[in-house]
Amino acid sequence: MIKISNLFLMLFLMFNVATAYGQEGIIIDDLYQDWSNIGTQNDNTDEVNGLDILEASVTDSEDYLYFYLKIDREIKIYDGNYGNDEMILYIDTDNNADTGKPFNGIGAEIELDFTEREYFHHSPSISNWSRWLSDLHFEIAPTTTSKDFEIRLIKSATANGTPIFPNNTIKYLFSSKTGDYGPDDIQSYEFQNNEWNYQPIDIEGQVANTVRVMSHNTLNEGLEVSELYPSYERIYSKIRPDIVIFNESNVSTDLVESLMNEWVPNQENWTAVKRNSRTVIASRFPILDSEYVSYRITGVKVDLPDADYTTDLIIIGMHAPCCENDDDRQVEADRFASYVLDLKENQTALNVEEDTPILACGDLNLVGYKQQLTTFLTGDIQFTSTFGDGGPLDWDETSFKHVVALESDRPLFHTWDGSNSSWPNSKLDYIIYSDSNVKAKKSFIINTDGMTTDRLNQYGFQYYDTDVMSDHYPIVADMELQSNINVAVGDLAEDLGLELSYNNPVNDHLLVNVLGHVKEVDLGLFSRDGTLIEAGGIENGAEQCEFSLEGLTAGIYWLKVRHGDKTKAFKLLKI
Repeated sequence: MIKISNLFLMLFLMFNVATAYGQEGIIIDDLYQDWSNIGTQNDNTDEVNGLDILEASVTDSEDYLYFYLKIDREIKIYDGNYGNDEMILYIDTDNNADTGKPFNGIGAEIELDFTEREYFHHSPSISNWSRWLSDLHFEIAPTTTSKDFEIRLIKSATANGTPIFPNNTIKYLFSSKTGDYGPDDIQSYEFQNNEWNYQPIDIEGQVANTVRVMSHNTLNEGLEVSELYPSYERIYSKIRPDIVIFNESNVSTDLVESLMNEWVPNQENWTAVKRNSRTVIASRFPILDSEYVSYRITGVKVDLPDADYTTDLIIIGMHAPCCENDDDRQVEADRFASYVLDLKENQTALNVEEDTPILACGDLNLVGYKQQLTTFLTGDIQFTSTFGDGGPLDWDETSFKHVVALESDRPLFHTWDGSNSSWPNSKLDYIIYSDSNVKAKKSFIINTDGMTTDRLNQYGFQYYDTDVMSDHYPIVADMELQSNINVAVGDLAEDLGLELSYNNPVNDHLLVNVLGHVKEVDLGLFSRDGTLIEAGGIENGAEQCEFSLEGLTAGIYWLKVRHGDKTKAFKLLKI
């Protein structure tokens, strides 16, 4: 069980809650760092029979009420088919224990049954009232199993015309049906009506020197429905993606190429490939090769312009099984990991050179066990007898990352709309990448129903555009590839107390220029595995040092720089 105090009220007034996005307030994104200044207390490890509630917290904005919950075991909070200890949230909306449903000292007018995905209103004036959680504009993260959850409800909701939250003060309790409840120390929470400003994301402004990638599930044969074309054109013409991964697109590549050439005109015609009935990959760059990996996975090698890039790009289009098909979804995650490991060993038809950037995109349908996402990122294969032992997926023997995109106009990360069902809005669509040589510079999700009239007019959108296109929203990211990642100058060099520049990528000669040094500068050229190839240095008064890379194979090398007691290493790409 847990005890919680009014400390969070003081802390919230003292701190301006911000996230990694530079946004204010609580972001529903499965990251939780924005809760760090909303006071919670750890459990004292009480003995309970069943699930143990460890932490709980509450806060609010002008329009929404937010809850945080931490428990001692991984569950899928809104689905009883995962062996869950079912969870209930009781909210006393009038601070009167004699009204509503009595539970552990409070009288709850609102009862949220997460497992049944319903809420119940207990009031003398409203009898037998139950509705889907979506009627409360219910948002939850994550949509997989977890030990941590964040929840959002709209404060202006009504039940049969009666406000759900008639007062500015509430009490609340989380409860598991067979175990714990919390917080132990039940206290009133007074609405703060915090004014959190979400800064809208510019849709049109692609970051310079990036590849703009979009993933969009178009709902079966959505691209064949000509009545929807005006909406598609309005959205796609403003996004102007370079590469698109279409899911549930059982349409011809000819149709996709024709539509993209019309909606997003390019100097050269769009090219599309389709290796299974689930996924089409379209690119404004030439596609060198593609291969069938499975009914749900396609691999593609994209030829990026030599004038701008020193590398090709691997795109893996994916569409994992939906709903409760956890075993089949894990199979596809394992198959993906096995395929990436084969790519790294150049054991596929794509003939991949070492350190080629990899992007994997699509509708992963991650609504079950979190292990599936773990496998997609880390290569932790579960069905080892079929797919091998697994291993780190990135070229530097670390894990992949995924883009945590938010709606362009709201602090939400879901890509599937569950408003017309009992299932909550969910993050199903992902952009995964090899972060050793790719950086996500900008990302967003487009949901026109969440945009203001001014923003809709700014882009020429209609409020219904994304709703009629599909039940999934487009997810977009501007990805910077290794040949455009400047590691030669900037903050890293400033940390050394000098000005540093060098040519990168490198051919046969590396010329290092150093200014502003007050001591000798020691330099070293190392192979990728850390073997010293050549040592050098720059004495006081000198400004240059040259290394020869003649005879060395193309790939990754390291330049090590030491100035006084400070040392840094910089990645080099020999071409």
